[in-house]
Amino acid sequence: MAHPSEHASSYLNLSISTVDYKRKDPVFWIVAKTNISQYKQPERRFPRYYSELVKLGRHLDAHLDDVLLAVLPACPQPHHDKEGKMVPRQWWLHIIYTQDDTARSQTTSPCHDPSFSQPDDDDQPIAHDHRHSSSHLNPRQVWDMRIQLWLERLADHPRIHLNQGLQDFIESEVGFRPFLPPARRQKKISGFHHLHQDMDAEFLANVDQLEQFTQALLDVSQRLVEIKTAMALWSDTWIDLTSSLIAFGAVERHPGLFLTYKQLAKETQKLGDIEHSVELLLSETLGEEVDYQIRNVVSAKSSMERRMKAFSKYMDSHRRTESSLRHVERLKSSSNIDRQQVTEVIADLEQVRWEQKATASDPSLTLGTVR
Repeated sequence: MAHPSEHASSYLNLSISTVDYKRKDPVFWIVAKTNISQYKQPERRFPRYYSELVKLGRHLDAHLDDVLLAVLPACPQPHHDKEGKMVPRQWWLHIIYTQDDTARSQTTSPCHDPSFSQPDDDDQPIAHDHRHSSSHLNPRQVWDMRIQLWLERLADHPRIHLNQGLQDFIESEVGFRPFLPPARRQKKISGFHHLHQDMDAEFLANVDQLEQFTQALLDVSQRLVEIKTAMALWSDTWIDLTSSLIAFGAVERHPGLFLTYKQLAKETQKLGDIEHSVELLLSETLGEEVDYQIRNVVSAKSSMERRMKAFSKYMDSHRRTESSLRHVERLKSSSNIDRQQVTEVIADLEQVRWEQKATASDPSLTLGTVR
């Protein structure tokens, strides 16, 4: 049996070394480093398909339903240039986290930055310092950081990094093939409808904050759709103008006007390409991030709903215990005591006390979090 101090000093590091996007189901090469005694090797490098990451998320969600899990980010979709080579994601906006956990935003001009040069190998290397990497990751050196950060959140959580399923994910030689229970039907969560007297003020405040945050994200998402639609319209307008200028130039006999039409057509074509690129970048930065946070909010609501149902079950058993105790007190003060009735009341009391104890031990009553 491990000593408590061993658990306190145990660690598990998961870092993505390379990614193969040539496949329909991209392959992530992951390096695991740990000092946990239950693992066979202190360091191991292994490949996992993105679909296996999905299975890992489902497995942890099914077996650790009292833990608030971050949602697995969507698999990044690589882009290729005209020659078929993969191009790095060119973020026009990124957030840098400083050591004191404050954040600042800055715009970049990646197209003029030499650090965006394409590596010789088609597999995209992800270079970073694993520990507290949110402070050191250079967004210009990675294709997509969110899956790496998701793995770090799992490895840093004290409940998750000791999970048998995660160990199988790391150590399996034939891929990750967990037993997955049938997916739970996700009901649309529009709010919480339980009695307010059964909830504390902090829980209600968290529910209100989630509702407000959800509405804000939905508003931003709707606004982004409107902006992208406008950009697509502008792009089509510039392309139509380009076609018209080409048509005018084709029938123009004056050499000077012909060259003018030709040059104007080139410039309007560039403007159309710029509008299309900005629309694409907006989708891949703010659009994808807003969608991801909406999924996280839905996951948080589901976790809080499970916690609240467990608490409501506990409160119901507690009320039944109090009712049984009052019944016993009434019998004790009664002048006529029926032996059979006393036996039934004692049996009921023992049953409700057992139920209350069982519901009190439900892990959902002490909801964990992924930092």
